Amino acid sequence: MSLPPRVGIVLNFTLPLPPLILANVYKSSVASLHTPYGYPLRAVNLGPKVNATAAATDCRSVLVGTVAGELYLRRDGKVVSVGSLVTAAVYGRAEGVFYVGTADGRIWRYSAGSLAQVGACAGSVYALAAAPHRCPVAACFQKGERPSVEHHPSGVRLEPAVLAT
Repeated sequence: MSLPPRVGIVLNFTLPLPPLILANVYKSSVASLHTPYGYPLRAVNLGPKVNATAAATDCRSVLVGTVAGELYLRRDGKVVSVGSLVTAAVYGRAEGVFYVGTADGRIWRYSAGSLAQVGACAGSVYALAAAPHRCPVAACFQKGERPSVEHHPSGVRLEPAVLAT
């Protein structure tokens, strides 16, 4: 085995951008859709004051929830307010339907630009899923002297005596 007489080395230099350009990049939230192989399909800049906390997709549109309790739908650009910090979002197994959970324990159904409350639980919605029969299932966490986890819609409550740490 012999080594070649010449080995090419490629250096990759990056040039720093002026701070004015970088300020706009770092202060924006971007929602995007990618194929399963990672190729970007669409992307949208949500703006400089949007702090995204939850996202869900049905592979055609992206729903983004924010700290301010706003919902952005990527497909039609609608902005709807739920009034509380969005903690979870999930695709609802029907076209254009999403379920959203908030910090105050409310569960919302978002469809075709309209918003309807479909449930509530004690504490804040920690995790959210859409059951096969298309209704939301949530785990809600309530802080306090005796913290507990509640399962919605069954209402089963786990308290410290049975919580595994």
